[in-house]
Amino acid sequence: MSNEPLTAEPPPDQPDKSLWRRWLLRSRLSLLTEERQRFEKQMADALSARAVTEGWQRVLVFLPWKGEPDLVMVWRAWHKRGIALGLPVVEAHDAPLRLVDWAPGSPMLKDLMGLPAPQSPQSPQSPQAVATAETASQFDTWVVPCVGVDQQGSRLGAGKGFYDRTIAARTEQGLPKPRLYGVTFSSCLIPMTLSEPHDLRLDAVLTERGWRDF
Repeated sequence: MSNEPLTAEPPPDQPDKSLWRRWLLRSRLSLLTEERQRFEKQMADALSARAVTEGWQRVLVFLPWKGEPDLVMVWRAWHKRGIALGLPVVEAHDAPLRLVDWAPGSPMLKDLMGLPAPQSPQSPQSPQAVATAETASQFDTWVVPCVGVDQQGSRLGAGKGFYDRTIAARTEQGLPKPRLYGVTFSSCLIPMTLSEPHDLRLDAVLTERGWRDF
């Protein structure tokens, strides 16, 4: 079966983020269920192999949204093996993400974007203090979902800038940069450069075809 998206609409022919974002979101939603599940299994195997090789200990992960790869089976297996997990939580539209420790199966609420978020103690009143308060949970590796990834390893997200702001806040605080690994389908690799100075630059991206390091 082809790895190409099922959408009949051709991809954009210009480096316009909004055009690419719309096309890529439609593209990943068009994957057949059987094909998607096969791709996710391939991703899961490659992701776990790298986690072992690099000795990941505290990993920021994600729960699938709008057609993103569903890798919850991997997170459950890692938790059972003793890898500490975290999830990003949106608490304000213009603030960094709050990074919260998470155990699969624990009680969940909805964050500001309507995504599942772990129940946790009351966060600081100031949104700008969120990233500072959560730096005690130093996640050595971030596995982040991507709408797309360009030729330079820049992540195209949903356009809200949450991950960009979070890394920028950490940099301002002098915190070490975590490993930044993107996850997306190979049909969402963008054959041109879209990056801007503020965009999140990945160390590598994983698709069903394997790893691509930058």
